[in-house]
Amino acid sequence: MIDVTVSRRTLVRTLPSLLAIEGMSGASATLAQESNARPDTAAVALGMMVEVVEDRTQLDATIQQIGRPLEVVMFHTHWGTNSGTFDPSLLQYVDERGGVPLVTWESWAPIYAGGVAVSDQPTYALANIVSGAFDPYIDSWAYGLAEWGKPVLIRFGHEMNGDWYPWGVGANGNTAQQFVDTWIYLHNRFAAAGAENVYWVWSPFASAETAVRGESVALEDVFPGDEYVDFVGATGFNWGDTPQPWGVAGWDTFSDIFQGIYAELQALSTRPIIITETASAELGGDKAAWITSAFLTEIPEQFPAIQGVVWFNVLKETDWRIDSSVESLRAFVTAANSPEMQGSLVFE
Repeated sequence: MIDVTVSRRTLVRTLPSLLAIEGMSGASATLAQESNARPDTAAVALGMMVEVVEDRTQLDATIQQIGRPLEVVMFHTHWGTNSGTFDPSLLQYVDERGGVPLVTWESWAPIYAGGVAVSDQPTYALANIVSGAFDPYIDSWAYGLAEWGKPVLIRFGHEMNGDWYPWGVGANGNTAQQFVDTWIYLHNRFAAAGAENVYWVWSPFASAETAVRGESVALEDVFPGDEYVDFVGATGFNWGDTPQPWGVAGWDTFSDIFQGIYAELQALSTRPIIITETASAELGGDKAAWITSAFLTEIPEQFPAIQGVVWFNVLKETDWRIDSSVESLRAFVTAANSPEMQGSLVFE
């Protein structure tokens, strides 16, 4: 289920640098859009956030529920808890069920107050990471993944363009340049460990949502560059009428949420795009219709550079799960088994 062949994208990705050498860099914007676009006949890889760390029965139940394996299985590990210890059995569990592990690797102790993450955790300031304070922990993952050997996606420092996590810009004295430096530091330690099977996923928060929470950091200021990134991503939700500390967002389509950041990502990078977290609330509209439109119309027709989509299947701020209603589950099962969602990630 994992496509490790060289694709057209690999060839096109090299062209901007070649053109720049020849003094033809004016064509680079067009080529960037071409380089991360899916072929016309390509489908999208379906993924889901499943907390296999806490309960390894969840993935089996979800596969049975939707009637097919998942291409990508995302789970969270926290540097500040036992769940963050490198455990190859988690990777093996996902791999045996046909999925590629996507590890959301969080440098914090997960503390919440009033449903909001507590970002004031100076222990996990970016300056401490690049100073070497966490090197033994980092290396345990780097060498462990290298030994495991199969493709793994690492998503470090997601939503870094906001300040609601300890690694975010503005939290714990972090700057945009420090985030870039930290990313490169981690990438280089993994490279030194020989972890060539690790693919790095850079994933900011969609601008449509940061506008609700407050001003966000410019993406170009926190992007490490294509040399250090394998996939670019974005996180965004249709909150509907779900009350939140930062206000009520209102009902948004998939396109409402992602069209702005999608254009930014295409301009910023030649890497393929993964929607690393998305879901819809029930309150305020028709969740089943939202799912159908997003997966069967909007993504295939309007977002050709999206190679994978990860559904946030969690009961958290609201019930994001696919079975929050009978109608929503039916819509998701139909979408998941459609030709449009039978794709695979391309590892280059």
